[in-house]
Amino acid sequence: MRKAGWNPIWKWLAIIAMIFLLAPLAIALLNGPGGSSGLYPSPNAYETISNASRSITRLPFDYDTSDDVEMLKEYVESNREALSEIDKALTQQSRVPLDYTVPLDELLNASGTVRLPMRLLIVQARVAELEENPGAAADVYAKMSVLSPKLATGGLLVHVMIASAYETMALEKLIELTPRLSAVEKKRVLSVLTTNARKPIDFDLVRERESDYCKHEHGTVRGSILLWSGSALVDQQVDRAIETDDELLRLRDEAIDLLGS
Repeated sequence: MRKAGWNPIWKWLAIIAMIFLLAPLAIALLNGPGGSSGLYPSPNAYETISNASRSITRLPFDYDTSDDVEMLKEYVESNREALSEIDKALTQQSRVPLDYTVPLDELLNASGTVRLPMRLLIVQARVAELEENPGAAADVYAKMSVLSPKLATGGLLVHVMIASAYETMALEKLIELTPRLSAVEKKRVLSVLTTNARKPIDFDLVRERESDYCKHEHGTVRGSILLWSGSALVDQQVDRAIETDDELLRLRDEAIDLLGS
């Protein structure tokens, strides 16, 4: 007596159906998002800067172009507490506190909290320049150049891009001011740069965090598809960020060489 067997077509259909059923599970297991983005230092310079940002008063509209020294000085004086917090952040370790449960628009909005403290420093430096005090201005720009990359540590590409913009400005201004500095001022500013080593950003880790966030935001399967479909654009953005980081390292070396000459 013959035993009934499966029609070969049904066998293949069953196999294909099983593959489709198991594929999402396989993706979730093999390509799932990472867990915590790491341990956070305490105190955390990023949190200190965020707290300073919340206490800063309204920024003058023409803060970076105004020649009204008294108005700018008044603004700086009204934010002495925030400046004190910024100084504290310089001595602290830093890591961006990534919360993968926060929607992307909120995270992008929060990433801009470093802007107000940086702009406050720009005003402080501008006051010094308008008062013909290049040494004091250089001190502020040195501070900005050290603080900026710290505030991108452990963050996403958006944090890196914001930090890079302020670091670029700080180093370019520092290079511009150096010929006007006295030997004592050069030595003081040089000490700030050399005692705060600047390492290249690890963009492999940045990519990992971008991937983890996307998968947490959209789910592993959809997030993986979005990452795959947008990989070319992300690659372009990362390549530009790497070029910028290389240029920042070059600018920093140039500033150190000028200050040491």
